[in-house]
Amino acid sequence: MSTDHYLSIVEDDRYRQAELLLDRRVSTSVERLDAQLEHIRQHHDLTWEQLLTSHREIKQMLRQQDNQPSIWLYWEEVAHPRSIPLFDAGIAVIDQELIQLRDAISRFRTTTSRMDTVDSAVITGSVRRVLDLAGQASIGEGELHAIGGRWQKRLRRAALRQVAMRVVTSDTNHAESIVDQMELELLNSAPWAHMDRLLMAFELTHADIRRHLRDGLASLAIIETPLIPQLVSLPEPSIQL
Repeated sequence: MSTDHYLSIVEDDRYRQAELLLDRRVSTSVERLDAQLEHIRQHHDLTWEQLLTSHREIKQMLRQQDNQPSIWLYWEEVAHPRSIPLFDAGIAVIDQELIQLRDAISRFRTTTSRMDTVDSAVITGSVRRVLDLAGQASIGEGELHAIGGRWQKRLRRAALRQVAMRVVTSDTNHAESIVDQMELELLNSAPWAHMDRLLMAFELTHADIRRHLRDGLASLAIIETPLIPQLVSLPEPSIQL
């Protein structure tokens, strides 16, 4: 067996071991991040009970004053501030985990770049594969989507109650459009407009957290392979006689 062929076999085995270690570290990181994001979601995300309470609060304000509360003021003073703890906590745990992922990838590149028989494209492919795995971590959106769905049904029922008599006495082909129009009118008035902003604040926060993770992983994909010091043979100086 030639020396080069033997070296190739040895380095292929070393590469597989390095890749397995990278896989384990990334998988552990993803599991940890998923668990932390779920914990944060349970403590800081919007709940159905909170949405109903806010709905009642706006209705109470309507009964106490002639003008409806400002939608933009509600966004600035209530809706957006209530979503900030979710954002801050989510970004913090992602940044913490990105440090661990960066270290795992950097160590992998350092180890494998010393292997003469391993092509750099293979190393890059392994890194991209584990980054795709890391991209599967996310803050759960199911509960928020369910709340949005329930809220939409509640809005639809409210619209239907408002135009019930018109629907009964109108042509069947126009009934749906009548309810749709009333939905739009409700969405432009309290308390529905305010609840729409509250839901939007948390939906945008979820999107920002996902984007932050995606951008962070993209930055890890371009970590440069560390330079490996090499001995360079210099020509012997000529001796002038």
